[in-house]
Amino acid sequence: MVAKILNFLGTFLMVVVILVAAPLVVPKLFGVQIYEVLTGSMEPTYRVGSVIYVCKADAEKIDIGDTITYTMGTDTELVLTHRVVGIDEGNQTFTTKGDANKAQDPEPVAFHRVIGRPVLCIPGLGKAAAYLQTTEGKALCVIVFAASFICFVLADILKKTKKNEEEETEKKTVKKVKGRFFVLQIVGFGMIAVAAVGLIQIVSGYVQSDSEYENLEQYVHLPQKPETAEEQIADVSVWWQEDTVVEFDKLKEMNEDVIAWIAFDNLDISYPVLYSGDNGYYLRRTFNRTNNTAGSIFMEAANEPDFSDYHTILYGHNMKNGSMFGKLKKYQEQEFYEENQYFTIYTQEAAYRFRIFSVQTVPVDDEIYTVGFGPDEEFKRFALKLKENSLYDTGVEVTGEQKIITLSTCTYSDELRFVVHGVCVDVK
Repeated sequence: MVAKILNFLGTFLMVVVILVAAPLVVPKLFGVQIYEVLTGSMEPTYRVGSVIYVCKADAEKIDIGDTITYTMGTDTELVLTHRVVGIDEGNQTFTTKGDANKAQDPEPVAFHRVIGRPVLCIPGLGKAAAYLQTTEGKALCVIVFAASFICFVLADILKKTKKNEEEETEKKTVKKVKGRFFVLQIVGFGMIAVAAVGLIQIVSGYVQSDSEYENLEQYVHLPQKPETAEEQIADVSVWWQEDTVVEFDKLKEMNEDVIAWIAFDNLDISYPVLYSGDNGYYLRRTFNRTNNTAGSIFMEAANEPDFSDYHTILYGHNMKNGSMFGKLKKYQEQEFYEENQYFTIYTQEAAYRFRIFSVQTVPVDDEIYTVGFGPDEEFKRFALKLKENSLYDTGVEVTGEQKIITLSTCTYSDELRFVVHGVCVDVK
């Protein structure tokens, strides 16, 4: 009975691994590209969180009404999937439009930028695809696979043999097999141990980081905010600055690199901002300089630490438990943005009020990581381009005369970053 249960459990776990991993691995072996749907521009055809499978297609064979997946530029890995609404054979370009968008896309798509046509869409698989790219996801797959393997081994060992002469002869063979199974058991348990240690390290890192930053909150006394987002926006007072106390003297006693404190109105992002002049230093170090995967919120090394630059960049990890800048990914949804438009940066000298005006997914070497601007036409063009390239229109105007801050965090891809841009709307 036990052997049957173990066989069933092993089969069940193996099927789970295959059902989850196979749709994300096997198609790639046949040249099919797999992409997660991040925006709602093609809803209801392709809903956010879905995974689409794209096969190569000749541009000459694409007709009006077809959906195509294409790169968003010649020097980027970002892709977009929209429907073809026009074809210019002479210039070899497509005019495209998202099904959910009111207007056509402003830029035509050159034939050579076409990756292919979507042939299949699986709703809800996007999160699984992204999760399996993480350390936790890979570790979980190893654990499930090892557990199913061990179930099969144990089930085979526990099978009762019949007491007859034929089985007596088979016993010698069984002993050899058991010896081999014992080795396999050791390997399987080793795999589980390695994965378990990895998960324990991840969880302990989360706990250590969260505890450290929670302790720092005793030195920060933020204002009482209006109850709703509508009241926060309508309130003409400076509630976000009133009665605010950040004990920078005490914070600097613990770490002289602290330059500010960032706090969102309605989002649980409230952390010290550090500056070392080295973009790698706080990447995996916390405020207390403890080695930890969570790292810290820190300023771009090329920026001036007094926030005097017209474009300042802050970095923070996209932690799976939502800490650090882990919650920024929620801004992929315009509905979420509507309720969470503001954040404040407190320094020893002033409080800077920012309103989010653009969100993007960009390559790691994108021009948005440019700093050193002055209040000139170049900066104005830069600011307007940030707004134009937003995943959706926030309705917030930028003039090129206001300072801009970019909050940057990692994604499931080593080549891409998710960024949130805020424009300074007030200083107290």
